[in-house]
Amino acid sequence: MKEQSGAKKTELNELPRIGDRVSFIYIEHAKVNRTDSSISVYDSRGVVTIPIAMLGVLMLGPGTDVSHRAMELLGDTGTSVVWVGERGVRNYAHGRALAHSTKFLERQAKLVTNTRTRLNVARKMYQMRFPGEDVSSYHLYTI
Repeated sequence: MKEQSGAKKTELNELPRIGDRVSFIYIEHAKVNRTDSSISVYDSRGVVTIPIAMLGVLMLGPGTDVSHRAMELLGDTGTSVVWVGERGVRNYAHGRALAHSTKFLERQAKLVTNTRTRLNVARKMYQMRFPGEDVSSYHLYTI
């Protein structure tokens, strides 16, 4: 097996939390390549290097060329990619979501399909929104 050059693949626990990421960056009429653990964007004004693990969504507009290595890095870091029209007006296609597994979705489905656990979750969420409120006697239809 051929060893790849550049930085090692980022482990899931090394990635920043989604709340700490920049929401999105829009790029058009540029070339996007991988440089170690970042992407480099080349256009008529010069080169900009973006640490991709800090980005939530990369929006690629018209005239954008993306290398295979850049897409590999985007996938490894869980960054969503959206191919859009000029100025982001239309959505033509998109890459995968940020989730590397469905364990949270499966847990949520398990909690919501059971009346008792659904009530407990509703009480906890209500208490988070209204601290100090006694919700122990509330029923599912009163919350």
